[in-house]
This record gives sequence, C-alpha cells and structure tokens, in this order.
Amino acid sequence: MNNNLKRKYLAEFKRLREIVNRIDPAGLVSGGAPFDEYDQEISELLVKTKNIFDQKKIQEIIKKVFIDALGNDSIINKNFDKEIAKELKNNEG
Repeated sequence: MNNNLKRKYLAEFKRLREIVNRIDPAGLVSGGAPFDEYDQEISELLVKTKNIFDQKKIQEIIKKVFIDALGNDSIINKNFDKEIAKELKNNEG
C-alpha cells in the first residue's frame, strides 16, 4: 500500500473508530473496554462499505458486521446501524 493510500486508510479508520466508540453498539467502551475494542469490526466495515453510497445498504452492512461479531443479544443500542450510517454520511470527507 503506498503512503497516500495508507494515510487515507488510517484517517478513515480513526474517523470510523471515533464514531463507533461514541455510539458504542454493545456498551463495551462505556463499560471499560479499551478504545480499540471494535477495531476488527471497523476494519471489516471499511472494506465492505468502500464503494457503497446508499445509506440503507450501509446500514445493512453495519448491522450484519456487528451482529455477526457480537451476537444480537449483545447489542444494547438497537439503532446503532442507523446512527453510525448517519454519522458516516454527515462526516464524509
């Protein structure tokens, strides 16, 4: 990966991490988990949503990634997919 792509990926990763940690779908970060608790899901989201521009499709991807990783019963914020997708759309750049 060239340096420009690497910088862009890291910036997007950091931006998405801030969004996910603030929304905290399973309450893990607010419960004391480390700030990198959702990094695996964030990496997967960056790959799977890279060229997707439809907000509903992005929501579906977000929901599937987190439920597959954590299980439906672990999700305490039932609107997390909508909130994350909205934040992504509002903070594009």
